[in-house]
Amino acid sequence: MRLLDIIGVSCFNTSFYSGFVFLEREDEDSYIWALSVFKKTLENHEPSVIMSDRELALMNAINMTKKVVIEYIKSTWLPWKEKFVSAWTEKYLHFGNRSSSRAEGAHAKLKQYLQVSTGGFQDVTEKICLAIKHEFNEIKVKLASERIQVLHNCDAPVFRELLCRVSHFALKEIHMQYEKIKTGTMTPCTGHFMATMALPCAHKIKHLKGMTLSLDLIHPQWRIDTLRLNLEDGIHNDGAKEFDELLSELSSRYQMWPQSKKEFAKSMITKLLAESDTLVEPMIRRPKGRPPKSKKKR
Repeated sequence: MRLLDIIGVSCFNTSFYSGFVFLEREDEDSYIWALSVFKKTLENHEPSVIMSDRELALMNAINMTKKVVIEYIKSTWLPWKEKFVSAWTEKYLHFGNRSSSRAEGAHAKLKQYLQVSTGGFQDVTEKICLAIKHEFNEIKVKLASERIQVLHNCDAPVFRELLCRVSHFALKEIHMQYEKIKTGTMTPCTGHFMATMALPCAHKIKHLKGMTLSLDLIHPQWRIDTLRLNLEDGIHNDGAKEFDELLSELSSRYQMWPQSKKEFAKSMITKLLAESDTLVEPMIRRPKGRPPKSKKKR
């Protein structure tokens, strides 16, 4: 059976597995069923963006004449131009994902866990769960780290409300826009950056005239202060109060920067790792009985 893997994009701009579906056939009815089941599992957490490639039958390009190629492009690709030509796609929200390479990379990573394509259902399920657990632990550690770490190049007052509340990837993207103002390399505004990334562009930042960037300008995709990850309960977006308490405690320690904050961060990450389901190689123990012969006697 075909294995359809659905890939998500985190606020860190990294990939994670969202769902797996076994398909008897790769036809329209099967895909409709798979997506409808996946939608039920999401409940009220439907994604803002959905991307996919377009599956086409293999074509014998060697025997194609120029006329056939043009007809092929007109009938096969041009009707879908709004889905892949940048003149159209740069008007819509896609968080910087312009190709299916992310899904291809995640699929290759999954194959390393599956190893073979003929495993039984239980064996495949266990390996998929192992891949998800390892991935989940990596996200938990990264989330805890970015909540307490401040990027040194984002110490300007304009970033004050975003620190420890927005992912480092998003902060770096905003900082690059901010640098365009300082270096005078701004180009005429096309609106593409704000439309595709849902982050303030250089023109928006300049319009604020030194005022602090508000969290309202940041899409929820890039927020880390409202996330709480729990393996048993799933992913919830109601951890804002808990995070505010953590931020208050962190602020009280801010005057003792940098040593106390480094120790605080280290203790939090150490505690997080201790509570996670990190898997390690088993310890090799020497069996009981007669000890092995020495090399000299051999």
